Amino acid sequence: MEQEAHYKWLIKQKCKASFELFCQQLVANNAFDLPYKIAAGKIRKQTVLQSVKTNNGQFTNTIEETIHTIVQALFPTDDSTQETHVKRKKRETVNTYSSTILDKQFTKQEITYAISTMRKKKAPGIDGIAIEIIKELHDMNPDILRYTYNKRLELGIFPETWKKGKIIIFNKPGKDPSLPNEYSPICLLSILGKILDKLLFFRITHLPHKNNRLHKQQHGFRNGRSCETANFRLWQAINLALQER
Repeated sequence: MEQEAHYKWLIKQKCKASFELFCQQLVANNAFDLPYKIAAGKIRKQTVLQSVKTNNGQFTNTIEETIHTIVQALFPTDDSTQETHVKRKKRETVNTYSSTILDKQFTKQEITYAISTMRKKKAPGIDGIAIEIIKELHDMNPDILRYTYNKRLELGIFPETWKKGKIIIFNKPGKDPSLPNEYSPICLLSILGKILDKLLFFRITHLPHKNNRLHKQQHGFRNGRSCETANFRLWQAINLALQER
């Protein structure tokens, strides 16, 4: 554990030193370059949408057509006719699945933990309900959210309104703004939907952890593990191999 903690500390120190060197190189010829603009809040520019190329090579004529083309490029329609055989079988399995076994209801503790993992001051979705409001509601009357989420669990429904989000589009720096794929989207979804998503995620991931079904070398999508821990295990293996030569 001490070795791993020291390894993570070294990585952070190296990242800090590299960033400081990068900033020094930028301001060497111009003191008002990127670091100054970031510190002064002058780096962000408002995205101005213009005509973009459609699939047939033509340019859009209206703002509505431009938005539709960009969104379609970033979020393609789910087309079952383009699926492979494996994907088609998975879709059939999901669509035809049925079970008479009822899942255990979400507890107050599960909902409280899911809310605690949400970052404060996070932008809300279309409904405008912020995480601070939800936390206050749950603290005052936990039965409201417990009933809400357990009813959806019982019916097997994820509300369509919670799937709808507000999309904010940014130009990728230095990229051609006429190409729809050269935009970066941020999708603001309902916080209520995100909490339900976390409740389901925690339930699903608990099973392989509890039954020891995850490989010990899996570092992705696991709490407490990351690229840093994967690199550290590789570093350990290399050192051990060198010592045993």
